[in-house]
Amino acid sequence: MLALQEMALLFEKSLETWPETALKESLELEKKGADIIVYFLCGSYVADEIHVAHIAKCPLPDTIDAEVTGSTGIHNLNNYDDLSKLLDLDWIVDHATKVLRMLPGGVTIVGITAICCKKVFTDQRLVLASALKKIQNRAAALSTLDLASFPSRMVLIHIDLTTKKMQTVITDVVHRGPDSPSQVKYAQLKWISLVTRVAVDIRQAIDVINEDDFYKEFTNAIKPWATSLHSSDTVYMFDDEFKDDAEALVKDPKKMKNSNSVEVFMYMASASSSEPKESAKIGEVFEVTFDLAVRATVPIKSNIAEAKRAINQHIIRQLMGRASLHYESMELQEEGRRASPALHQFPRAATTVIPSGGSLLVYDFLFEGDTADDAIKNFNALLSLKTSTVEEIDELWERNLNEGEKEEPSLIIQHAHKLPEPDNSLSFCLILFGIIFLIIAIVVVAVVSTTGGS
Repeated sequence: MLALQEMALLFEKSLETWPETALKESLELEKKGADIIVYFLCGSYVADEIHVAHIAKCPLPDTIDAEVTGSTGIHNLNNYDDLSKLLDLDWIVDHATKVLRMLPGGVTIVGITAICCKKVFTDQRLVLASALKKIQNRAAALSTLDLASFPSRMVLIHIDLTTKKMQTVITDVVHRGPDSPSQVKYAQLKWISLVTRVAVDIRQAIDVINEDDFYKEFTNAIKPWATSLHSSDTVYMFDDEFKDDAEALVKDPKKMKNSNSVEVFMYMASASSSEPKESAKIGEVFEVTFDLAVRATVPIKSNIAEAKRAINQHIIRQLMGRASLHYESMELQEEGRRASPALHQFPRAATTVIPSGGSLLVYDFLFEGDTADDAIKNFNALLSLKTSTVEEIDELWERNLNEGEKEEPSLIIQHAHKLPEPDNSLSFCLILFGIIFLIIAIVVVAVVSTTGGS
C-alpha cells in the first residue's frame, strides 16, 4: 500500500466551480454573522484514492436568517445566536449522521471542508478534528455495526475566506499520526451501481435490559444475522460469475460506456435463531422481515472485495438508518410489555439521482402521510440538491402495510415460515429469495416483537 501522503484526492470534474460558488455564499453568510461554514465531502475509497462525488453544506441554524438590527438600522451581530456564528461539534456530527443515512452503501462522508478566515480555522482546528473522528465512528456503526473494518482516513480542507486559497490534508482519525498534505485534483469520475435484492426473515430472541430503548433492542436482534452477512459463508456472483476478491469489478471500463450497473446475486447462510437466557429478566423475540432492493455504489475502478463491502454496508445502513428514524419518531414508549405482538413499521424509501459520474442514487425515508414534497425538502436541505419537482423523486420502491397486515402481523411473515426446512442452508436462501420475489413485489420493512413472561 502507498504511504498516506501519496494518496490521491480526486473530485468529480463537475465540482470544479464549487469552491468559487461556496466562497461567494460564505461571504454573504459572514455578513449575517456566520464565521465558519462546514461542508460534507461525499464519496468513496478505492485502492489508494479518495473519490468525491458530491458536496453537501451543513445546514445553519434558522436564526442565521433573522434580521437583527440596532437603533441605527445596522446589523448588531452580538445579538445573534452563538450557533449562527460558529457551528459546534454536536451540530456538525448530528447533521453528518443525517447525510450518512441518505447515502448508498459504498459512499460515505470522506471528509469536511471549512470555509472561514485563518484565525477561526486555527482556533477551531481541534473541533474539526473531533468532528472527523466522530463522523467516522458514526459511519462505521451505521454501515457495519462495527462488525467489519471501515476506512479511517479522512480529508480536511480549509478555504481561506480572505485569500481564497485552499489547504488540504488527509488524516488517519483512528491511528492518529501527523496530517499528510494533499491536493485536490479534478477528473471525470464514474460510479457503478451494484444491483441486487435481499429478502430475509430473522427470528432472534434477546435479553431485554433497557425496556425503553427500541433501537438497542433492534440492534441486538439483527446482530447475529449481520455477523453472518459479513462472514465468508456469504457468496456473491457478479454478472453471473464467481470472482476472486482481488479481481477488478469491471475489467474493461470502455465496455461500460452505455451502462452504469452490475447485477449481483447473493447467497447467504441463515443466522441461527436463539431463545432468551433463563437468567434474563424479560425475554423478547424479534421477528424482522424485509425484502430490500439494493443499489450500492462504488467507483468503476473498484475490485470485488470493495464491491462486496459496499453491498453489505448498504444493507446494514438501510436497516439501521430506518431503525434510528423510527426510534426518533416514537413519541411515547410502552409502559411495560404486552403479551400480544407489537408491530413496528419502518419508513419507506424515496430516491433521487445525483448526476455525478453516472447515476448515484440517494435516499430519503418517508413515514405514513409523507409525500414526495417532503423528500424534496429533505434532499435540498440535507444534501444541498436542487430538486424541484415530484417527477424527480421515485417513491414507488416500497409501500406501507395495509390495515389487514397491521391487524395481523403474522400475515407478513407466514410465507417464510411455510417454507420447507432444507438440509442445506444455501438451498434455503435460494428458495427464500425465489418465493419472496414472487410473493412480495414491493418492499416491506417491518419488525414484530413478542413478549415472554418475566
